[in-house]
Amino acid sequence: MMVSFDISREIRLWIVDEVGNEARNFDMLQDISQQLKHEHELEYRERLAQQTERITREGPFIFDELAERYIHISPGFEKILGMSGEQYMHKVNSSGSFMDDVYELDRPLVEAGYKQLLIDY
Repeated sequence: MMVSFDISREIRLWIVDEVGNEARNFDMLQDISQQLKHEHELEYRERLAQQTERITREGPFIFDELAERYIHISPGFEKILGMSGEQYMHKVNSSGSFMDDVYELDRPLVEAGYKQLLIDY
């Protein structure tokens, strides 16, 4: 029976004799076509997300509410605020709040959501 695959990886393990000479080998052929396809799709999505961020001036970030710390600050976030992620984290840690950076009319909604989140957890 013939099995077809697009891309493969060969893994070889040498078995040596008592004096260290290569006596036999164990080989395994692995089909990595799907793995490479998924890696390319992830790379494409990452490039697309970066391009979208540059075009739309969006700044995604990840904030751990329980630990009260930023896990990730994107370049778009930095660009919008006009400072590096480290500078922003220092600013927030010094003032104790990020609310100064929330649009004034949105503050009540953000504060209510944040308070509810703290109550839930």
